This record gives sequence, C-alpha cells and structure tokens, in this order.
Amino acid sequence: MSDIVSNVIPIVLLICFGYFIRYKDMLTEDVMKGIKKIVIDISLPAILFITFVNMEIRKEYFVIMIATVFLLFAFYFFVAIRLTVILVVGYLFKFFVIDKIITPDKLFNYVYFTFLILPILFSLPIFVSQYGTKEDTELVNNEVVLSTVVCIVVFIGFVMMI
Repeated sequence: MSDIVSNVIPIVLLICFGYFIRYKDMLTEDVMKGIKKIVIDISLPAILFITFVNMEIRKEYFVIMIATVFLLFAFYFFVAIRLTVILVVGYLFKFFVIDKIITPDKLFNYVYFTFLILPILFSLPIFVSQYGTKEDTELVNNEVVLSTVVCIVVFIGFVMMI
C-alpha cells in the first residue's frame, strides 16, 4: 500500500502544481504550446522506447499475447457491427419520425448521436456476476470497457466533423 501511495503522491502533486500555475496565469500560451510539444514529441516517445526495451517476452506468454490481439480484433468487430446497426436504425428513425415531430437543431443532433452510441448498460456486469460464471463476468466487463472506449473515440470523431 505504501508503494502505491509513494508512487501516486508525486503525480498528484505535479497535477496540482500544474493547475495552480495555470490558474495564476504564470505561463503564456506560447510557453504552454512549447511544453506540450516537448512532452508529446520527445518525452512520450522516449518513455515508450524505454518501456519496450525493458520488456521481457517469455515464450509461454507469447501465445497469450497473440490470442489477446485476436480477441481484441474480434471484440472491435462486434462493437463495430453493433454501432453500425444502431446508428443506421437510429438515424432512419430520426429522419423519418423524429424530424417530423421536432425541429432539429445542433444541440439535439449532439444529444441524439450521444444517445445512440452509449455503451451497453453499465449495470449488465452486475447482473452477470450475480447469475453467471466468473468467465461470463470477465467477458462482459471487457465488452463494457471496450465499447466505452470505442464510443468515446466515435464521439470525438463526430464532434471534430461538426
């Protein structure tokens, strides 16, 4: 427990320090852009490189890694099918029914799109854990997390398009 606290406290303090500096307007926008550029272009690739260099790949875990990659692609495939069906049916319903009743505006379009891409129910893992096996629970938890990430990415893409 103390290892976790000792690793987390410096990060929390740095975040608080950053908010304080930003709140007091101690740095100009140009300096902030420079810091972001250094972090993204230099620090992040260096950290990733060091992490990959120090990574140990054991033979017994290699098969698990390959299986995990294939399962992730399968999950993405099913999430993509789900999103495609929901978006097509949802927008057909919107164009032929809702638009006849309500005058659509930009805010309504955002809300409707967000409603359509909402991930599967977050309460589903609770019910599955109560009535299903441990494997079923883990599978549903993975689907909820993956679906949430994909929905966030799709929403960001939608917002950037408008």
